[in-house]
Amino acid sequence: MQETLYKTHHPTKKELANAKKYVKSEMKSLAKTKQKPELLVYGTTNIIDFLKAMNVKLDENNGAFDHPFRTQIKRLYPVYERIIALPYEERMSMFPAEPYYMWSAENALIDIFQISKFLGTDIVVPSNNNISSGILYELAKEVRNE
Repeated sequence: MQETLYKTHHPTKKELANAKKYVKSEMKSLAKTKQKPELLVYGTTNIIDFLKAMNVKLDENNGAFDHPFRTQIKRLYPVYERIIALPYEERMSMFPAEPYYMWSAENALIDIFQISKFLGTDIVVPSNNNISSGILYELAKEVRNE
């Protein structure tokens, strides 16, 4: 979304609104599902580390090994507001362990906000596993004939 929707190093309110609109439009295909999840598992590299660095209160997720934490969506809005107030270069110091993560951190949060709103859940389970992890896991299962 960053390269497609943002023209500068400090996205405008209009650009952020367009990003939200884009994610919302991508959710339309889910409207046909009868599933009503209680929570959203959101995976992207370093999301747990990022949330910890932003001092987001993370609750234990009942001892789940791959997904040890959960949090309320409402706890993420102040982080989002802090991030969008700054241009990319100034955001980098907010997450020194992975400063370039901050060049798209607002997009991760936009995804979480829009998907959770669409699904009607107020709990997110952050996961440092990403789509690559999921693909590799499925391939390994296939190789082992599971």
